[in-house]
Amino acid sequence: MASGRSARIAGVWTPWLVRDPLGVQCSITTRRAPPRPPGPATAGAWAASGGRPSARRATLVAAVELRSVHRRLGRSPALAGLDLTIDEGELYGLIGPNGAGKTTALRIALGLLRPDRGEVSLLGADPRSGRRGRGRRVGSLVDGPALSPRLTGREQLALIASWSGAPQAEVDQVIRQLGLGRMTERPIVTYSSGMRQILAIGAALIGPPELLVLDEPTVGLDPGHRRRVDDLLLEHVRAGGTVLLSSHQLDDAERLCTRVGLMADGRLAEEGVPAELGPAAGRYEVTVGDPDAALRALRAAHLVCWRDQGKVLIETSRGPNGVDGSQIAKVLAEAGVYPSDLRRSRTLELAYAELTGGRMSGG
Repeated sequence: MASGRSARIAGVWTPWLVRDPLGVQCSITTRRAPPRPPGPATAGAWAASGGRPSARRATLVAAVELRSVHRRLGRSPALAGLDLTIDEGELYGLIGPNGAGKTTALRIALGLLRPDRGEVSLLGADPRSGRRGRGRRVGSLVDGPALSPRLTGREQLALIASWSGAPQAEVDQVIRQLGLGRMTERPIVTYSSGMRQILAIGAALIGPPELLVLDEPTVGLDPGHRRRVDDLLLEHVRAGGTVLLSSHQLDDAERLCTRVGLMADGRLAEEGVPAELGPAAGRYEVTVGDPDAALRALRAAHLVCWRDQGKVLIETSRGPNGVDGSQIAKVLAEAGVYPSDLRRSRTLELAYAELTGGRMSGG
């Protein structure tokens, strides 16, 4: 571990962060930060999965903040005035096609890359500053896992725990939570790419850190491990932590994230709650045996609806007087039509398709 006031990370000097072989960022201080209550931004997402909202701190400090950040990579602008704020207690997803600037934004937020212009704040301070004694830590996985191939998985996790000041019991806990099993007794050189990815995620979770910054965390994972990672991210937010991730897994992002930002050309093109983004916001899908009967009943109730590939789509307003799913079901039931499925449309997928099909075509 580096000592003194600075450590070399990815070719640059940063005074208060160190990087272990897994790319996990942590502060020089090794004491564990006490758990913090989650902010209200997360209440809807994690209360639905069994959590109970707690009071927010009186003074809120943004976990990550980028203000008018510009960065060129070669001759091409990777970020063009990006404004991004992640509040404590959020599970925030950066969504966008390749080349949108997601990874560059994460690297700048961590202090691994300097912005050409703009301001960056990580946990209330410049990520490259010399401020000490925060008692705060950041776990990250950016640019893929960097592992020590001669170590076993357990040895790698134990090394991370030692560097971060975490008890060794957390190694066993992470192994159990991620279902790593006996693979951790083998040298990392024998691991598949998916096994390396899941081990790197396990290392980022040790501490536990207050903030997780993850670039495509579930890429290459099988469905079982994807579910485990998703559950652990939700649990991290329930316990008062914050997550910033980039992802191409739109179904996971729509289900997990309290907010998402759609990136295009190095800027945020759209931002908000997943269910309120894109052309499908406020739209419901109905699957019925008799679509024509459903259309007649819905139109008689003055709802805008149409058929699409065997389903009936209903357009509703987003305001306080909008129609919700229970009202749609009531209209159909009164007409003797009982749907086999009624759900809100996958809005994030349509918003992403609109973004990549238009402004980011070919990007």
